Amino acid sequence: MSSTAVLTTLLKRAPGDKGASLYPFLPDSTKLEVQSEREHSHPLSDQTLQHLIANLDDSWYIEKFKSMPAKDLNFYLSLFPEKKRESLSKKLGIETDFYELPNELIIHSLNILFKELFPNELPLPLSFLPDSPLSYLLGSPPQKLHKLAFYLGLFDVSMELKSVLKGSILKSIQETLFPDEIEFCRSIAEFRHVVSFGQIGLSQWNEDHDVLRKVIFERGLYRLSIGLSDSSPDFIWYVLHSMNKESGEKIQKLPKTAIDHKLMIIILEQIETAWKGVQCTVLN
Repeated sequence: MSSTAVLTTLLKRAPGDKGASLYPFLPDSTKLEVQSEREHSHPLSDQTLQHLIANLDDSWYIEKFKSMPAKDLNFYLSLFPEKKRESLSKKLGIETDFYELPNELIIHSLNILFKELFPNELPLPLSFLPDSPLSYLLGSPPQKLHKLAFYLGLFDVSMELKSVLKGSILKSIQETLFPDEIEFCRSIAEFRHVVSFGQIGLSQWNEDHDVLRKVIFERGLYRLSIGLSDSSPDFIWYVLHSMNKESGEKIQKLPKTAIDHKLMIIILEQIETAWKGVQCTVLN
């Protein structure tokens, strides 16, 4: 599958008919796709392994590190960029001097570490990924992607707020949301495309702040999963592993159903709108 994906992506980007001689090696459906789509974005810039692993959320490998002997852990942490190394050492409760390693050894050791952490999930380099309307999400820090998911969940809140009449619930909703979330909720109140996945149940809400925030976030994960459903498995890998493990695994487990083209366009528009909101927000 990976070799076909690479060949397809390269042929899509080949100028004119230079790739035509390779069309016979493609499945018929892919051949039609390559021949019919002639406008493609520039390939993404590949990351070094150091940069890639530093962008992954700690939760994907922190337990593995906790089980390592101190000597091995000290060596592996020495492979990380300084900022990530300091963050991990605090979480792991270790204080030690790290090794100064030559670049060749760092690259070799990171390859070994990466294959140990993700033996069955090695993604294609970014430059080989097929075009995606969500490419702007790649390389984003976890806190931005989690905020994106929450903002997406606010589309459900915004629609349902119109039917909430009880003043105490409206006040409690305001107390549950952060100022930037309230502002975003107001900004999408008249969003021209309404997509409902069923009511949250705000009118019957028991006013437990934590419960509502959890529901909003999970609604947002569902909208994000729809937006990602047309992307390649490798693209999805990059996005999910930039989120914490619990959120990434939830998206992976959500039902994979056929999505109507018009619905997909609306969801992608909502993701872009939410992302613009996140970009204007100061995150800790």
